[in-house]
Amino acid sequence: MITSETSVYFLEYLRLELARDEETGINHWAATFDRAREALRYSECQALLAGAKSMGGLHGEAQAIVWHCQANWLRQLSNWDEAVERYERSLRAFRAAGNKLGEGQVLSDLGNVYQAIGNWQRAAECYTQALPLKRQYALPQDLASTINNLAVAQADLGEPAQALETLAEALAIYRQHKAEAALGQALINRGNFLVRLGQLESARAAYEESLHLLTVSNNRWDLPSAWNGLGNVRRHLVELSEAAEMYQ
Repeated sequence: MITSETSVYFLEYLRLELARDEETGINHWAATFDRAREALRYSECQALLAGAKSMGGLHGEAQAIVWHCQANWLRQLSNWDEAVERYERSLRAFRAAGNKLGEGQVLSDLGNVYQAIGNWQRAAECYTQALPLKRQYALPQDLASTINNLAVAQADLGEPAQALETLAEALAIYRQHKAEAALGQALINRGNFLVRLGQLESARAAYEESLHLLTVSNNRWDLPSAWNGLGNVRRHLVELSEAAEMYQ
C-alpha cells in the first residue's frame, strides 16, 4: 500500500524505471494502480495518476496504458461519460501503436460501460469488435469473459436464443480451464436465457449447477442471483403443475 509518506519515493522510483525501460516501468505502474483500484484505495489511485501526469513525456503504448487505467477507475466510480472519453483516447493510442491486445481489451471494457448504462446495441458492437482480437491475443478466460458479456447484450436486445448459442463457447472455455467461479456466474446467465425461452427445467438445472460451483469456489458475490433465479423457476414450475392439475 502506498501511503502519503511513501508515495514520493515510489513515484521517484517509477520515474527512474521509466527512464531506463519505459515498457517495464509503465507496466509496473499499471499493476500497482490496478491493485489500488481493486482494493478501493482511491486516494492511492489519485496519487498514482498525478504521478503519471507529472512524469511527462509518456507517449504511444505507455500513454494508452495510463488512459486505460484511468478509464477503468472512472468506470468503477460510475463516471460514465468521462470513462468513455478516456477509453476512446486509449483505443486510438493502442491502434496507433499497433497493440492489438490493448485494443481488444479497451473495446471489451468500453462495452462494459455501455452495458452498465443500458446501451445494449453499442455494447454488443464493442464486444463483437473485440472478439477477433481477443481470440488471437488474449488468454482463454479473458476471451470467455468477452463472449459471456456479448451473450448478455444479445439477450437484452431481445435475442435469447442467439445469446444461448453465443454463451455455449464461453461455458466450454470455463469448463476446460476449470474456472469454477466464472463458470458459476455464466451459468446464471444461461439460466436467465432459458427462462426467457420458456425452458424452465433446463433453467433449473443451470441454476442448480451454478449454486454448486459458486459455493465450492466461495463466490459469494453471485450467489444471491443464482438463488433468486432458482427460486423463481421453482415457483413457476409449481404454478404450472398446479394449473395442469386444475384442467385435468
